[in-house]
Amino acid sequence: MYKILDDVSQNLSDPAHPYDEDVIEFYNTVRYLGGDATSNFLRGPMWHGCGKGGKPDVDKVKLNLGGPSIRTLQKNSPGYTTDSGVIKPWLITIIQKSEEITTVSPLIDIPNKLTVYPICLQNDGTPLKPGMQFDELQNEIVGLDIQVTRTFVKENENPLPDYLKNHIISEAVVTYAATLDNNTSFPVAIEYKSKKGKTAENLQKQFLEEVSTMQCCLRCIELTPSVRHILKREDIEHKCNSVCDICIEAKSVCHDCSSLGHKFYQPSLRSCNACIDSNNACIKVCVLCYTSDCESGNKAAFENIIKARVDGTLPCEYLFSPLPDAVHVGKSVKCGWANWLIILNGERSSLAVLHSIWEEDKELRKLLTRECVQNRDRMNVDSILHITKPEVLDILQELDLVVHTIVPDKYRLCDTNKAGQYPHPIAVAAGKTRLYVLDYNNTTKESRLLEVKPHTPADVTVIKEHLPAAKSLAHQDGVVFVTCSSKILVFDIENCLKLPVKKMKKAELVDELKKR
Repeated sequence: MYKILDDVSQNLSDPAHPYDEDVIEFYNTVRYLGGDATSNFLRGPMWHGCGKGGKPDVDKVKLNLGGPSIRTLQKNSPGYTTDSGVIKPWLITIIQKSEEITTVSPLIDIPNKLTVYPICLQNDGTPLKPGMQFDELQNEIVGLDIQVTRTFVKENENPLPDYLKNHIISEAVVTYAATLDNNTSFPVAIEYKSKKGKTAENLQKQFLEEVSTMQCCLRCIELTPSVRHILKREDIEHKCNSVCDICIEAKSVCHDCSSLGHKFYQPSLRSCNACIDSNNACIKVCVLCYTSDCESGNKAAFENIIKARVDGTLPCEYLFSPLPDAVHVGKSVKCGWANWLIILNGERSSLAVLHSIWEEDKELRKLLTRECVQNRDRMNVDSILHITKPEVLDILQELDLVVHTIVPDKYRLCDTNKAGQYPHPIAVAAGKTRLYVLDYNNTTKESRLLEVKPHTPADVTVIKEHLPAAKSLAHQDGVVFVTCSSKILVFDIENCLKLPVKKMKKAELVDELKKR
């Protein structure tokens, strides 16, 4: 505060007085968190109205707290980019950090010739609020995966909503590089994705381009100019090249390459030709692992890369193994286990069942807290580690049967599953994925047929009411049979008794007739 007051006082007497860096950083932070409106409110109009090149008049100054102008804040704001790709300064930083680490040995270390450090890559996406905004520093509109220039606006004066929907950015995917000891992790690339762009083909191309760019040597990266901080593989590949078709075809080092000091035929494990010609040490990193969450696009891209490696069509420069992110896998499995009665080794299980065991087992309460069995924080990874402890698994393996109430649910509220809604269940039949229950009313001597969905909490649906004296039922092949006082009622739950003839093809009709 004292720095702000001092700078504002000095600026009133001398408008050319430079603001302190801490004051500029404070106002940039206010702009980032509260927007321009908040920053303008704190500052006030100040010299607004004197005109460009005009002489400021102290008697006419209009200020609240005062402070630097928007133009001053923009000049002193940190660098950034709104383009997608590998960011050159960040990539140089992770390579230099790899040189400083002593806990991880290089994959290859030939003094004064070649040093290759192992790294791992991991990416994760952050959802963005869809929208477009004018960037004052770059003088362009950002928010689309295409560059909005004057030519684009002239060619698309009235763009269709579907066109904008397909190109508007909805997610920022950041790729991190980490050393094998996991002590150093740094972002190296970013991709702004639209919903249409998250296909297996696009993601596979992105993964391979990122790995190929990062495996270039430090000297070639430093000598290659970037475009708005983004380093493109096509700009550097003519400089940093160590491919020998003879070596790759024979899968061994040829005589000419051996005379140059090469020990491997894979380009990512060789000195580049530029470093050999200039007699400089070639320093680079080699990606050994690439992890990501298991969304459909990422999963399909990883499967395509694995298939290409098995088929022999994947270039030999790619040595990394695509792996699902263990943290995302654990959270996904736990969320499914918390929301459904899933089948494990032929038996139904859920987190609510573990909650019931936890309430009755004193030894389990010593190992797990209540938070571990409630799943209130879905992003919490510690609860997964606690539940999978060997001590916890030993206790659970000693149990044969567990009594757990699903209707009414004890731990989570639901409109169709509350205490007192179904007071007298007298018969239960198990279907393929549902339970069917008769709820008897002693006063009216009638029953209700209920369908229970194995969710947590269980979702209960009333199929039929006012069944006279119905006290037993059975399920077979999607059909529920209910015995009443004078007849047997049939309920075609899965619509398998009546054939939808109009929707069936000739071959399907013939197959059904043969069954009869």
